[in-house]
Amino acid sequence: MAVPRDFVGMMGAYAELFDLVAARGRHSGARSRCADDTSMPGRLPGDQGRTALQRQHLAARPPRCQRPARTMMDDHEFRALVARHELDCRHQPELFTRTTAALAGLGHAVILLVMLLAAVGFIWTLTGMFTQGFRLWRLFLLAGCGSLLWSIGSALWLRQLPPDGVTLTRDDAPRLFELIDKLCRRCSAPPVDVLMVDAELNASVVQLPRLGVLGWHRNHLVLGLPLMMALDVKQLAAVIAHEFGHLRGAHGKLGAWVYRTRRSWWMLAHSRHQAKLGANVADAALGLFFTWFFPRFNARAFVLSRLQEVEADNLAHQTVGRRHAASGLISLGVHSRYLQEVFWPDLWARARQRNAVVPRPMADMRVLLKDALRHEHASRWLREALKTLPEAGDTHPSLRDRLEHAEQTPALPLLPEANAADVLLGDRLGSLIETLDGQWQARQADAWKEAHDAHDRAERLLVELAESDTPQQRLQLDELLLWARTAWQVEEAAAARAPLRAAIGRHREPHEARYLLALALLDAASPIVSRSMAPQESEELLEAIELLKGLTFDTVDTGGYGASISDPHWALPAARQLESVLEQREAFEQLKPVRERLRKLEQEAREAREELEDFDSPQTLAAARVSPRVLRETLHLMKQDVAIGRAWLLRKTSPAARGWSLYLLVIERSGSLRQPDVNTWWETLRDRVPLPFPFMVIDLSHPFWADQARVDLVQQFREASSGLIYTASEQLKDQL
Repeated sequence: MAVPRDFVGMMGAYAELFDLVAARGRHSGARSRCADDTSMPGRLPGDQGRTALQRQHLAARPPRCQRPARTMMDDHEFRALVARHELDCRHQPELFTRTTAALAGLGHAVILLVMLLAAVGFIWTLTGMFTQGFRLWRLFLLAGCGSLLWSIGSALWLRQLPPDGVTLTRDDAPRLFELIDKLCRRCSAPPVDVLMVDAELNASVVQLPRLGVLGWHRNHLVLGLPLMMALDVKQLAAVIAHEFGHLRGAHGKLGAWVYRTRRSWWMLAHSRHQAKLGANVADAALGLFFTWFFPRFNARAFVLSRLQEVEADNLAHQTVGRRHAASGLISLGVHSRYLQEVFWPDLWARARQRNAVVPRPMADMRVLLKDALRHEHASRWLREALKTLPEAGDTHPSLRDRLEHAEQTPALPLLPEANAADVLLGDRLGSLIETLDGQWQARQADAWKEAHDAHDRAERLLVELAESDTPQQRLQLDELLLWARTAWQVEEAAAARAPLRAAIGRHREPHEARYLLALALLDAASPIVSRSMAPQESEELLEAIELLKGLTFDTVDTGGYGASISDPHWALPAARQLESVLEQREAFEQLKPVRERLRKLEQEAREAREELEDFDSPQTLAAARVSPRVLRETLHLMKQDVAIGRAWLLRKTSPAARGWSLYLLVIERSGSLRQPDVNTWWETLRDRVPLPFPFMVIDLSHPFWADQARVDLVQQFREASSGLIYTASEQLKDQL
């Protein structure tokens, strides 16, 4: 049985469902947006300083991927398997843990056994070629065994990197070490060997073996400075006790063992996917385990990690108290939303200013994080956090489940008299802030300059659009939408209303304009409160609700806007937004039909996405009709990237996904010697390209598209001359 060529795609899908936190356990489930993460503002030039409008708009996009991922066990089957294992784990947790550990050992044993057989086969075949003469079958067997040995060697060479951060000694923060030592004794946890502080709203324990596979682990405790600024000492103690729960129960070692098994199989699958010479011979030895072992082991490991999180919470309750543990969780949830929706957008908005210097986020947080719990949206953030289910890769239970387990009623905690950073770090806090800010500034200097330059270009674009929209020559619909988005980014939400109303008044199907106008009106009506507190809706709120209803339902009289046939691209985000507004208004009698419609739209979206991301059947492609002004920023980005040779922008449709479409940004590399990684570059482009609609980046050098089986499809891309939007050679001629 050959290793399925879509196995790497399956691994990616399961990696989202199960991202083991053994090596880097998250306590809060929330990340500070100052980290070097491609999903965060400030990481890449295409994402700096996104406004609330842009974040709402991006949230409406279906996820984009380099290649469609198919699985031998679909998502429904995997979740059902997880549910069964959770039941087994609840009844016999110790047996479940031992069985999962044994399966991890079996996974390693199978890899080592196959490696041994491959080595024996390689030596036997090589010896036979020298002693008994050359045979073609010996050459194939030699290639297969050699290829398999190389793949397994790569899979087993898994180095666990130490965490990043600033290392603190006992002399640096004696009160913090005193707290840690006290918690170690109470939790019966092994001592902390290294204490580090980083710039995350997070805490973690990392166990690194001193002797490799022989063990003797060194325990690293990593505390985020934003975390310490957000919590009081008792709340921070509960977080640390939770992390010590992983150490005391040997969770770190067992989790790392399970993690290495999963990672080894992933690396092996990746190597076999890329293997050319001897691939068919070698893959026959692994097909059964790829299709049977990994999904089942993954489901068990996911359940085991969730069990460990509950046990770690129990230890925090026993050591520090349920009330402090629960209030810390709530505070982290609110602070996470404050950073995402207020702090980081405001910080990147400073790039608009003339001669703006690169800011110091840690220094700003020291002052501004105190406002998070009393922010006007804090209550809404808590309500939404209580409804949020864990992300697919997050083994932590939901906030609501964790509060119920702690037997605590959800409520915003009181403002602490002093935060843990001020109390425990003392005089060292100032220099620590300076160090972390210096590191952030060094990482973000280029991105900050690009954000500043992008703002200057946006201001010039606004002037150009205003001057171009005359009675004699009106702007196209996508140009009016560009005007609205740019005005919101450069000025404020109110500035976007005029171009949006113009788009609605002039064009037949301005669905996106209706949705964006609703968001702009909600921005003016914010904060939205329950009807018991404000019985009368404002004019802005009433108009926004009518617009959202018109998009959510197929044919609705939307007041002064006339009848509207909903566009599925905007019906789904409109339904989600409408549900949120009605919940905040406590208009429960109106929620039932909205939620029924939302479930239907979500199902349609899943089916449409699956259809549009299928590239095995004949494709219906056409050139994307987009205004040059809308493409201007994208082309500016391409001119800066020497790796891009040509680019096409195509629009894919399918009769099976009526009303839906997917834009394809097809990239052909240049002949430059400086070329990024063929497996990951598409992700970088996906996050940087500022196109305002759902799109998939297709890097023709990626192994999936470079496969001979897709030669005809790639040729179809290249022959779409009307969809060609960029050619590097033409840009060079223009410069000359």
